[in-house]
Amino acid sequence: MNFQYLFDLPTALIVLSSIVIAFIATNGLRPSLMLARDISIPIGICGTLLGLIMMLGSLDDPSTIYSAIGIALISSCYGLLQFMFLHAIVNRLDPIPHVPPKNKRAIAAIILLALIVLSTISIHSNISFIIDSWSIFMVLLGSAVLAVIEKRDAKSRLAALGKYGVLTAFLAVSFSLPLLIQQLDDPTAIGPAIAIGLCSLLYGGLLYITASIIYHAKYGESLPSSKESTAIFGFVAITFIGVFCYFMTNLLYNWALQEDIQILQKNKTEQDALLRQLAPNTVGNSKSGLLTVSSDKDSWVFVDDKLIGQAPLYQMELSAGEHFVQIASCPNIQGVLYQTETEINYIDYWQGASDGSCDEPSQEEIEALITAGKIKEIVLSGDNGIQ
Repeated sequence: MNFQYLFDLPTALIVLSSIVIAFIATNGLRPSLMLARDISIPIGICGTLLGLIMMLGSLDDPSTIYSAIGIALISSCYGLLQFMFLHAIVNRLDPIPHVPPKNKRAIAAIILLALIVLSTISIHSNISFIIDSWSIFMVLLGSAVLAVIEKRDAKSRLAALGKYGVLTAFLAVSFSLPLLIQQLDDPTAIGPAIAIGLCSLLYGGLLYITASIIYHAKYGESLPSSKESTAIFGFVAITFIGVFCYFMTNLLYNWALQEDIQILQKNKTEQDALLRQLAPNTVGNSKSGLLTVSSDKDSWVFVDDKLIGQAPLYQMELSAGEHFVQIASCPNIQGVLYQTETEINYIDYWQGASDGSCDEPSQEEIEALITAGKIKEIVLSGDNGIQ
């Protein structure tokens, strides 16, 4: 196993920035480490969400998607590792009396958090990628309204704001997942559904982190529902990220399949061109009773009103006597393949197999084309075969 893929310096710096933010917002070693511990998992998950959002901005290069998903997921792992490490240290340190810092320090910490998020996005993609009006309405505005409705004093409202930031993100994801599943047959609707989920989780996580910073700075303690909120946020985020990765894996598979189909089509075109070059030599050496059909595009060959094969180059031996040969070059309806065993006749072909881009030529039209020299009717007999 190559463990170098488990280390990414920019991702590690984003998660470690939570410690810097904590020391800016609070006074003392233990209070700062408590705040850093409380926001470690949320900031790690937010790093993952930022990575996935940036990945959506670089879908024009599918080869980078797997690595981008891997790097994004590492952020959540770093957040969990930092949480466990800081939790052990905080429990070892003795509590100290809370000394509230100046309000400017908490504001400075929140500004630093915003700068980290915006700079991370702007370096790799467009800031507009993290703006979703529906998520803003549901998470940010919804959390603020619910916090005001539930509590009266400032301390309780601040605690409720962090709690409802997580719960409204959960609600937004609950809306986006059914929307995502129901719109699988419409690729244009998948993007908005994913955007609602990712942006809502990001807003909810950042709102919870902001509330934690202010709460620790003012009151020197964790949010009353910090454990429950972190658990809910982690569970919802991991669930949605898992669904997101599943869809992206399927998308990559479909892209790879399309590339293979294009390669096969290119090879077929080249082989058809080569067959057409070889056709004149083949016809010249044909034996008596041998039918050879060469065309510049895919064609369907009918002998005695029965489908017997496909061109660009087709050859078969005819039995003695007269035969009526017809060639149709209109495309099939996409996904409809006619096999020779189905005994499709010439009329059935035009009624069901044609995609409607051309009509069956009448005998008069065929004779007119022969007269104009646009097509040639050649009947060979004896040792020269039949064409």
